Amino acid sequence: MKAWIKRALSAALALALLAGTAFAETPAEAPGETPAPAPEGYILAAEENGLSLYANLASGNFILRDEAAGLEWASAPLEAENDENLKGAQKNQLLSFVTGAVLNPDIGKETQFTSAILAGRGDVKGELTDGGYRLDIDAEGVQFSVEVTLDGDCVRVVLPADSIQESDEAWLQSVSLAPSLNAGSGQDEGFMLVPDGSGAIIRFNNGRQGSYNEPVYGAERAFLRTALATEKQDAPLPVYGIEKNGAGLLAVIDGGAAAASIRAASAGNGSTYNLAGATFTLREKDQQFLTDDVSQTIYEEERTVTGDLSLRLYPVRQQSGGYMAMADCLRSYLTDELGMQPQTEPAAAGVLTVYCGVARRQQVLGIPLWETPAALTTYEQAGEMLNAFASSGSMALELEAWDAGQILGKALAEPDPASALGGKGELETLAETCDELNVPLLAGAQLASFSRGGSGLSVKKDAVRTLTQEPAAQYPFWLASSSAKLEQASYLRAPDQLPGAMETFAPAAMELGFDGVSVTDAGALSYSNYRSGSLASADDSAAYTAEAVDIAAQNGLAAVHGGFLFAAAEADLVLDAPSGGSRFGCVDQEIPFYQIALSGLVTVASEPVNLQADPDTAVLWALETGSALSWAFADQNLLDLEGTDLEGLTGLSWQMGGETAAAQAAEVLPELEKVVGRRITGHETPAEGVALTTFDNGVRVAVNYTGADVALEDATVPAMGWYIWE
Repeated sequence: MKAWIKRALSAALALALLAGTAFAETPAEAPGETPAPAPEGYILAAEENGLSLYANLASGNFILRDEAAGLEWASAPLEAENDENLKGAQKNQLLSFVTGAVLNPDIGKETQFTSAILAGRGDVKGELTDGGYRLDIDAEGVQFSVEVTLDGDCVRVVLPADSIQESDEAWLQSVSLAPSLNAGSGQDEGFMLVPDGSGAIIRFNNGRQGSYNEPVYGAERAFLRTALATEKQDAPLPVYGIEKNGAGLLAVIDGGAAAASIRAASAGNGSTYNLAGATFTLREKDQQFLTDDVSQTIYEEERTVTGDLSLRLYPVRQQSGGYMAMADCLRSYLTDELGMQPQTEPAAAGVLTVYCGVARRQQVLGIPLWETPAALTTYEQAGEMLNAFASSGSMALELEAWDAGQILGKALAEPDPASALGGKGELETLAETCDELNVPLLAGAQLASFSRGGSGLSVKKDAVRTLTQEPAAQYPFWLASSSAKLEQASYLRAPDQLPGAMETFAPAAMELGFDGVSVTDAGALSYSNYRSGSLASADDSAAYTAEAVDIAAQNGLAAVHGGFLFAAAEADLVLDAPSGGSRFGCVDQEIPFYQIALSGLVTVASEPVNLQADPDTAVLWALETGSALSWAFADQNLLDLEGTDLEGLTGLSWQMGGETAAAQAAEVLPELEKVVGRRITGHETPAEGVALTTFDNGVRVAVNYTGADVALEDATVPAMGWYIWE
């Protein structure tokens, strides 16, 4: 039989099978009425907490119902079966519970699969289990299982790692679980939530072109890149959400998150449906250059992603709850699964970061020979800078580049206060000043990065490797051209070394008088280690980072920069948290979802206000989101920073910006103390450019980003200003 005839018969069989189980959506029953019967082909698989899970063991799809609330969610828009505008391939994609690709490594061929076609061929077997159901799938020579269970207030969809069976000719390259979850047609109303920066909304059928398609936790760093776009925000949360006709659902990727990418697009961008979902990449590939002009594609021979792939699907059990209700779902995950607890201590309303030292070359007879730590800001000067803020409100002080080894680019080890900054004695005096002012003193620590040998590490032995077994060099970039500064390469430490490094560093820092540790790099990095014999996935690295931050927290306060969830969940303070998004053309609205979900669980501060292009907007963002306001300085003129790693931070000079910062603090910190560290219970946009936030202590803050005064309730919110109801 010809191949095209076999494919046509397979597709026809799949569609015929699904036609027997497809159903037209009916209006949800009103509370108190007799529950609607299960659609044809669906059987009750589990009931818990007022939720009912119905399974179709032939197709693999499910329906979840909250009978009392009259809400329903589906793993695929099965009404698409009767949509005459859909073609075969797109229809199969929409009706599939699992899709993906299988790789033949011998010839480098990737074959796509959809469970709709596999079901028609008899390659999907389903059976009920305790609390749900299981699918056994044979996809183009690779076998694996998918388990679906009702677990409290969520549905868990898990692909167990130990169920994957591959052969020499068939590797599982990528897989998507429930890729059409809660999808909406052109007749439906709703939106999709994506984790771009602080969060963004894509509305159904918005007529915008393009899609959101970004890796969770940003780009994989274990690849050599000599050019890098710097404008995009990373995705710090492994979540996405869909609200369809008032029925919202939040998906949390709690297994394999660092191997996942999230895609969301409104109808008209590759589909007539509005779709959001996650794809897991189990085998990475890279280009290996044999000569300047000849390259070959190489694949990850031994899979580093060895853990289960898992989604937790939280239904929003509130009609049209919007992104606020989705944030509540995420909080349930953060507290119940990650163990985060509400803050009990008052949070600092301001954070001052001081850059202390820099490496400078020593010269002999005019010839530069070696590098030594040189002062940008001494410990004594840091105390003087702090005093300019201390009377304005509660503060925290973070020292960066204060340790001699870190200034020279060495890997994190037992700290050594640089003598050029005043040595151990002046550092202890600064710690005493902070104690008198009740200001926590944080020791900045580059946990993952190093650029030179020392501290028992070397690039050859300890740096992570790419797929081609080269050290994964990291380069700073010229902002104007996004080209790499090749002479300033740094490297990433093998992830399994991170907890041990913190076990050495944190207690020693506390003995020097610090109150806590601030991890300046690893909380915003996603990287694997492809070194033969020491394989580690990006998920493994995230787990090691989380363990290291937890060790810091056991010794004192723990802060992280960047705030990827795996690190933020263990921290007391997140610095350089995302504010806004990437301004993708497909996005309708940027929202502070990150800040809403984490509010009251961890204190959040965005990028230092003096380093932002629009400081006034940064102040309003802090008030809107209950975030601490941060500043970063070095006690230098701009000319003194030339030739250092900090020369691109044009707002860093204390001599040029210190007075302005102190005035900002005096005006804003007393206002921020009313809301920093409080849980956000309400957030809305009553007018364009105006945001209204409600906190759990009853305080409400309105901020106006426009150039004209705005009347709101009984108040006038001034242009580029705020109004607070207490």
